[in-house]
Amino acid sequence: MGVADHIRQIRRATDRRGDIANIALVAVQLVIHVYLLFALPVLLTHSRWWAISLVFATVVPIPMWILAHEAVHGSLHRNRSVNDVLGRLLTTVCYAAPFELLRIGHLLHHKDNAYGQVRVDPMRPRSRSWYANYYAALFLQPVAPLLASNLVALLPRRWALPIARRLTGPALIARATEPDVYSRIRVEGAITLVIIVVSAITWRTYPAGLACIYVLRCALISFDDSVYHFQGPADPQHGYNLRVPRMLRWLFLGFNHHGVHHVNAGLRWRQLAVAFTNAGMHYDSGYFSVAFNQLRPMTPHFAAHQKWTSESGNLRSQE
Repeated sequence: MGVADHIRQIRRATDRRGDIANIALVAVQLVIHVYLLFALPVLLTHSRWWAISLVFATVVPIPMWILAHEAVHGSLHRNRSVNDVLGRLLTTVCYAAPFELLRIGHLLHHKDNAYGQVRVDPMRPRSRSWYANYYAALFLQPVAPLLASNLVALLPRRWALPIARRLTGPALIARATEPDVYSRIRVEGAITLVIIVVSAITWRTYPAGLACIYVLRCALISFDDSVYHFQGPADPQHGYNLRVPRMLRWLFLGFNHHGVHHVNAGLRWRQLAVAFTNAGMHYDSGYFSVAFNQLRPMTPHFAAHQKWTSESGNLRSQE
């Protein structure tokens, strides 16, 4: 059986189960985030011990982003309307960004893999300002600009466009300012702002707790988003397949097989590991090894031992 047959078989076997599993996972994410944003500050007024549950803020951002990413690709549910509703719930309540804008930005990333990625030139002279810009981008991009977009989208168009040009590129702006798309972004941004404001009121006694939730979300998602392309080529088909410890696989929802995803973006998260194995692919490195190297951006040996596997091309060409 060829790779294409394997992929078709994988899709048929997992589509129905995938829909049910994804709805359940989205429900879990919504419950946890509603608890963190609205219930936890009330409980803290009765006992400070409830602060221990802030640990949820360290483990839910990555799987939440992966589920939102599935919705962006239309893979969260086979029914497109259900898929988009689930995606909008995830992004407005949990991610705190307009779903439509997230979808445009991410699909541009698949069109041009350098879009929004931090580029590292080992030959460039080191300076404090360079390091400051690098680490700011590593921990803030792309989440912080999406957070800002909630407010920018509500501004009059003549004020919003100059600010948007500072935050992102012309390709995203051109797509986002189409009338029907722009109106959806404005509505989603307004809903997100209402959620943020209400949560801020609820957390007014302990503002540091809410700041912790949003800062951790931004830093973890941004950092994780860069791992799979760090010092990689500006090729839309490129992505690293990274090994993760068995006990942590539930946290990544198959997303560590990112090379498979960039070759076949139509596969659902439950299908990536199976396709990876059936195609005879090999891991490029360990997830935490690459993540650690991101913190040392001028280390020259990383690019030398991280190579996009040739098997990824085989997976694409045999579809």
